[in-house]
Amino acid sequence: MNLHTIVSLGLLLALVVVVVSSKRSKKGVGAQQLDHDRFVVAGYLPEYRFYIDVSEAGKHLTDLILFSVAPNADGSIQYFVNEDNLRAARKAKHDNPKLRTIISVGGGGRSKHFNAVASDGHTRQRFVGELLDLCEKWKIDGVDFDWESPMNEHQISVYIRLLHEAHAKLNPKGLLTSVALHPGQTLGKEGFMSVDRVNLMTYDMSFQRGGGHHADYNSFKQAIQQMLGQGQLPPEKLIVGIPAYARHSTKLANVKSYAEIIDEKLKEAGAVDMPGPTAEKLDPNFISRNEHNKFLFDCQLSAQKKTSYAKSMGLGGVFIWEIGQDKFEHKVSLTEAVMIVGNGTRVMTKAELSSVYDPAGTGGGSYQNNSPPLTAHDLGSAKERRRKKREEKKRAGMHVEL
Repeated sequence: MNLHTIVSLGLLLALVVVVVSSKRSKKGVGAQQLDHDRFVVAGYLPEYRFYIDVSEAGKHLTDLILFSVAPNADGSIQYFVNEDNLRAARKAKHDNPKLRTIISVGGGGRSKHFNAVASDGHTRQRFVGELLDLCEKWKIDGVDFDWESPMNEHQISVYIRLLHEAHAKLNPKGLLTSVALHPGQTLGKEGFMSVDRVNLMTYDMSFQRGGGHHADYNSFKQAIQQMLGQGQLPPEKLIVGIPAYARHSTKLANVKSYAEIIDEKLKEAGAVDMPGPTAEKLDPNFISRNEHNKFLFDCQLSAQKKTSYAKSMGLGGVFIWEIGQDKFEHKVSLTEAVMIVGNGTRVMTKAELSSVYDPAGTGGGSYQNNSPPLTAHDLGSAKERRRKKREEKKRAGMHVEL
């Protein structure tokens, strides 16, 4: 065997090692291949909703987000989800091999110590280390940060630092890092570079208007336009929210879950004790009606309409807050309806796109800006951008290895 042959074989072997390493690098500690090109249909599940069949819900999701843990002031973890919840999530992954599980950090009423932890290098390091340990122990595929909410430039700055350090620690392990934001919030280009996803909470928007539908379609679109219009966030990183609950049109503090709305409709129709599937007991128009006794919500068709818009804009996906509020029955479930459009073969017709009954009025448009509306054409192909990014990473990795 001559020297040229030996060198060629050596280079070929190095290339094989690089390819194998590249494939392995996409696996999280959950030991599964993470399909980053699949349209995300995520669902948050709080610890107080684990009475649902988590494995059954997982059939209609790409990502299950466990809500939540929180930082203590010393950088340790405060657990709201418990070991039984974590076992149920791990079983759901076993039963649904393509399902990712993600742990949520913070949230409303659970963000008290974010500032103390994010402001100190030692506590940041400890907190990120404990989150990594949690992921490794329970085969979790990522961390979703939800500080509600940084109040000044200093807090935004240290939050970005926390996200940056978390991403630097989690990413080499194949773990996702995401951040949840309200419409109008931003972390700037630096902050957005430190995360794989941004979960935009496109609901509860009626508080700014003082009434109406808290998640109407126009406000949903305008919140997306505002976020992308800054030119700092790639659209494929943006995941947008769909609520599985209703708010009263004028008494905004009054809330009902989507499941409660369906049960009320059954009761009013005198169909509670009738045999047969729920979908057959309801008025066939229920899939396109998003108002019931002055409570406004996303019906199946409006949830699908939002999903269709997200896909047309090249966004990374949608998420549901929260799946414990859904009515998990065939042809009734919001989650099922969203997944059919998100990752199924169903394409909405023009008639369907225009037929959703929206009695609250889309009025006001709290998130309008002065720039022309963006279109999917303006943003280019998200899939093509992801492909080029993967090729650049692959070339860079081959160069280093060889």
